[in-house]
Amino acid sequence: MQEHMDESQNKREGRSSFWGTGTSTPDQQTAESLSLQDTVPAGEALDVAMPEAEGQAAPAAPARSARDMSEALTELKETNEAQEKPTRNARDNAPMDARPVQALDDTGAIQVKKRGTRTIVRKRKSTKAIRPYGDGQQYKLRRRPVATPSDEAAAAPAPQAKPASERKASREQAVQQDTPAQDALGATAQLQTETPTKIDQAKEVIAESASAVASAAGSAISNIPDAARNAFDKAQELMPDENPLKGLNLRERLARLGKHIARLAKRIAGIKLKRWQLVTLVCVAVLLVYGLGALFASFRMPAHVFVNGHDVSGMSKGAFVEQARTYADDYTLEVTGDNVDLDVRAGDIDLKYDPDAFTQSVLSRTSGWSWPIDMFVTHEWDVTDGITLDQARLEQAVSNAVTWANKTATFPKNASISYDAKSKSFTGVEQQYGNAVNEDSAKAKALLAASTLRREAQLGEDDILQPKITLDDGTLAQALEAANARAGISLDLQMDGKRMAVVDSSLLTKWITLDENGNVVGDLDAITKWTRGDFSASIDTVGTTRTYTRPDGKQVTAEGGEYGWSVDGAQLATIIADRIAKASSDPVEVPFKSKGKVLAAKGTPDWGKRFIDVDLSEQYVRMYDNDGNCIWESLCVSGDMANDQGTITGVYAIEKKESPATLVGLDYDGDGLPDYENEVNFWMPFYGGYGLHDATWRYSFGGDLFKYEGSHGCINLPYDTAESLYSYVDKGDPVVVHW
Repeated sequence: MQEHMDESQNKREGRSSFWGTGTSTPDQQTAESLSLQDTVPAGEALDVAMPEAEGQAAPAAPARSARDMSEALTELKETNEAQEKPTRNARDNAPMDARPVQALDDTGAIQVKKRGTRTIVRKRKSTKAIRPYGDGQQYKLRRRPVATPSDEAAAAPAPQAKPASERKASREQAVQQDTPAQDALGATAQLQTETPTKIDQAKEVIAESASAVASAAGSAISNIPDAARNAFDKAQELMPDENPLKGLNLRERLARLGKHIARLAKRIAGIKLKRWQLVTLVCVAVLLVYGLGALFASFRMPAHVFVNGHDVSGMSKGAFVEQARTYADDYTLEVTGDNVDLDVRAGDIDLKYDPDAFTQSVLSRTSGWSWPIDMFVTHEWDVTDGITLDQARLEQAVSNAVTWANKTATFPKNASISYDAKSKSFTGVEQQYGNAVNEDSAKAKALLAASTLRREAQLGEDDILQPKITLDDGTLAQALEAANARAGISLDLQMDGKRMAVVDSSLLTKWITLDENGNVVGDLDAITKWTRGDFSASIDTVGTTRTYTRPDGKQVTAEGGEYGWSVDGAQLATIIADRIAKASSDPVEVPFKSKGKVLAAKGTPDWGKRFIDVDLSEQYVRMYDNDGNCIWESLCVSGDMANDQGTITGVYAIEKKESPATLVGLDYDGDGLPDYENEVNFWMPFYGGYGLHDATWRYSFGGDLFKYEGSHGCINLPYDTAESLYSYVDKGDPVVVHW
């Protein structure tokens, strides 16, 4: 199109369509009228008009051989490379001269263009017919329209064209004499011979690859689920009869697709693609492969996947669903290892399995679009959907098995500290390892296995209890520093602000230890052993034997009872341990469960001078005031010895005072009813159902009545004396019962 526009412009300006500035000689007209339209052998000289000076006729162009043309073309190319590339605007505004075209062989025409100051040489595919000549080569030329010559040029006689036979002979002679041209033509002929062969070979390879793809696609049909095949058959039924594909099965269709691909591959093999076309083709091919892969992968499990320990890699989804329905058949969980051997059946833990919910959860994790990633990544899925069980029953079964296994096992010990009396400082003690099973770890493994329908839970070294603190642990170094800071502490034990005992460093250093986290604490067990042992034994009087002289001079021994001093050893141990943990030396007030009136020596009265004395041997009761004076006395009747209902002995205290009161007896005869219910006016118990009260149903007291007609264990008193005693007695007054 551009060439015709250039020619029209030349005509309007009165210029020739070939080299020239508006005038031409007859020879030039002849050359222009030919415009290389006639077929010229490659070795024959060509008459080409050269540019002429304005107003002068151009001299006849000398004959040029193929070698001259080659050298001219090479020179033009080198000139172009040496020229500086003009800007786009300068190139577009530059005047354009006529562009001659020369044709060599069927591989393409050489086109020489002049645009402004640039000369462009390139090969161009000709669209004209090709005429063969006797030299075996084919040449194609194109005639260009000739501009109307000027009057002066028209008056000049036109040169006579040479006969065709002469031109042919001249061409053959030039070709034979031009050795480089002969070599070029020979190479061209060889290239023409070898190129189709190579193209055919490439096409055969592409065709074989396409056939292999079609064959592989056909072999994949057997893996398509029944649902897809049914859908295909249904589509076949709905297809119109005139459709050429109706009646073909899926394998035949894929075979046809393979043939189409092969044909397309052959066509593509003969096409020279540009870069953007090649990129587009590659992208389309990649997308096609990706889409076909996603379609294929949508019917199958990922390439590398394990579901609850089952290898289902590459399995069709239909086959996976069928396999998953058998996961809970005859289910039994075996927990073994580390001396643990436990079998848990599905009924033992109320295991329930819903295969539909399970498979739906698994399939929801798959995606055909991720098949390239799935080719290189291994998935391990623990799926619990659709599986339910009684976790408490499972953990209880595991706990029982671990407890049994640990009966003969060795438990680990943390690295600890020990006091060195010689250096008077604490040193580190190395940790000890064992083989006892970690119950929490065993429960977790069993629960995971049962929740995913695995049939085995194997315990190993990771499930053995390990020491939490080791000798080279930084925690131990800090603990040693803290323990040595407490080595010099001593504690005062007081009662009502008065020192009772001192806990010095010799005791404290034995009690300083570490807890499971490496913190310095007091050894509570060791401290409690001391507070309930040696210390309590030196203070406690409850239940001990105490001997005293009654104000009337009688020597009395009382054993047992609940009155007296009793240290709360557990609470005292907690206080001491807290002092050690806090590195505190503050005095400790000793806690008591019960107290006497005075802190006396062991075996002596600790109730003071005010008390009630019950002498069973005399069947007589006395009360003494704070000065030791007898302020009340009376005969009594104690428990019936004949019926083994004698009154208890020991030191007690008045629990309460009640007037009146109903005394309800026990059911000794086993009739389901109390043996008695007596109304009394003055009730003063000192130990449960034992107490002092009036007995209005009796007419005599003292003597030997207790041996055959005694009470049910209480101290019976006359009404008048009971009334007066009731007025003297206070809650907490000691009661000493003895023989």
